[in-house]
Amino acid sequence: MKVMTCKETRENLSNYLDQAVTWEQETALRRHLAGCDGCTEIAEQLQGVRELVAAHGRVNPPPDLALRIRLQVSHCSQITFWNRLTVRLDNILRPVALPATAGLLATVITFGVMMHTFFTRPLISEDVPVSLTTPPRLRTSPSLTFNTGDEGIVVEANLDNQGRVVDYRVIIGSLDPRQLSELRNILVFTQFEPATLFGKPTYGRTVINFRRVSVKG
Repeated sequence: MKVMTCKETRENLSNYLDQAVTWEQETALRRHLAGCDGCTEIAEQLQGVRELVAAHGRVNPPPDLALRIRLQVSHCSQITFWNRLTVRLDNILRPVALPATAGLLATVITFGVMMHTFFTRPLISEDVPVSLTTPPRLRTSPSLTFNTGDEGIVVEANLDNQGRVVDYRVIIGSLDPRQLSELRNILVFTQFEPATLFGKPTYGRTVINFRRVSVKG
């Protein structure tokens, strides 16, 4: 029977404690642990950690976990060059607040894109002309179950290229923790027609006004 080295033993300790090894592997592991104090100590430490984690029981995930995961997936997904450039320009120009400079820079970029498209596409095309950009449009959204008052709740939401909310901030309204949790769940199930750039879905931003007023009488 093959004799396991310390490296092989430590790589298989987790499966060994889970009883997910073959009979031959278990026998070899037991023989090695019986004669190796270093690997035995590591196995005991690993078992202690497993018992400590099990003693704390199951932890319920936070209510906004789905939105956080969607946000992380959106950040890790492939983003086109123009989307990255748009986000960077927005981050740079927002604190400075120079509308004229932003407009000039946007005009230069748009002109460059149009010139690139003009020289790289054939002069005769059967493509259907599309708008340069279109904003996102609300498709479906669950209704609120709590009273928002006369002002309502106004939320600025960032959307991915599939029309799903990946991040948000409340710009008008005050919510307690329960209402904030419900708002997050609503945003998870809110779906938009995505914004488009040259006819292709892209990332976008929109403002949503939630309002529910209960009248007693």
